[in-house]
Amino acid sequence: MESLRTQVDVVKEEIRLNLMNKPYGGFPWTVLPSALFSDFRNAHNGYGDFAALEKVTVADCEAFFESYYAPGNAVLTVTGDIQPRQVMELVWRHFANIPSRPVPTVSDSDEPAPRGMRTGVHHDRHAPLPATAIGYRLPDPRTALHSYLAHMVLCSLLATGESSRLRRKLIGRTSMATDVSMGCGLFGALDARHPDLLLGVVVHSPGTSTDAVISVLDEELHSLVAEGPTPREVNRAVAMSAAARHRKFDSLAFRTPALGTLELLFDSAELLDQLPGALSSVDAVDVAMAAQGLSPDARAVVQLVPGAAGADE
Repeated sequence: MESLRTQVDVVKEEIRLNLMNKPYGGFPWTVLPSALFSDFRNAHNGYGDFAALEKVTVADCEAFFESYYAPGNAVLTVTGDIQPRQVMELVWRHFANIPSRPVPTVSDSDEPAPRGMRTGVHHDRHAPLPATAIGYRLPDPRTALHSYLAHMVLCSLLATGESSRLRRKLIGRTSMATDVSMGCGLFGALDARHPDLLLGVVVHSPGTSTDAVISVLDEELHSLVAEGPTPREVNRAVAMSAAARHRKFDSLAFRTPALGTLELLFDSAELLDQLPGALSSVDAVDVAMAAQGLSPDARAVVQLVPGAAGADE
C-alpha cells in the first residue's frame, strides 16, 4: 500500500508539472473531450483528477493488470535492419514462456454526435493570452478512411503554413491571433479508435472574443462549401500533409510505436506507409464535403480564460 501511495504521488506531481503549473498545460486535450463527448470512455481527460487517484486501491491495480496486461492484449513491434527469422527466434526465446490468459473484448465506444453546440470554460492562471479550442467529430477511419483523409487535408488547408486560410486571416491580415493550429486527433491522425475528433486551437489577443474567432472559421468553411478550394490549395495541402508524415515517421523513435498503434487500433500497420500516397487521391470535392460536415450544431467550443476561476479578468 505504501508503494501505491508513492506512485500516486508521482502521478500527481506529474500532473502539477505538465498541466497545472504550465501555461496552456493540457489545453485542450484534457478539457475538450468532456465538452464534445458524453460517454466517460471518450470524455475523460486521460490523466485523472486527484480525488479519483486517491481512491485507487491495490486491488484495483491488480484487477486492471490481470485484465489488460496479457500477451493477447499486446503488440510487439520491432523495426530496423533486421531479419524476420532472427526476430522470431528472439521473440520465442524471451516471451514464449509467458502464459496466455483470456483478455476482454474491445467494446464499441461510439456515441451519437452532439445536438447543438456544446461550450465550456477553462481557467488557466499561467496563460498570458486567451485561447479558443473547437472540436468536431471525425468519420470512422475503419469504414470511411477516404473521408477521414479529406479532413486531414482540410486541416492543412486551413491552418498549416503562413498562406493557409485561417493563419492568413487571423494572424496576417487582422492580428486577431498569435497562433492557429488544426489537426485530426488530440495527439495526431489515426492515433485513437473511433470516436475521435478534429481539433482547432487559436491563441488570440484579449480584445478578440471566441465568437469572433468562430465567425472567421465559419466564414472559411462556408466559402469552401459554396465555392470549393482551388486546385492549388488542395495540391499544397496534400503535399504538406504527406510530407509531414514522411518527416515524422522517418525516425525509428516515432515509426516503431506508430506501427504498433495502427496494428493495435486498426489491424493494419501497413497504413503507415500507405497513407502519404492515399492522401493524393483527395480532391477539391472531398475537401468541400469535409468542410460541409463541420456543422456549428455538432461541435464543442472551450474558452481558455487567463487567471484563476473567479478572479477579475
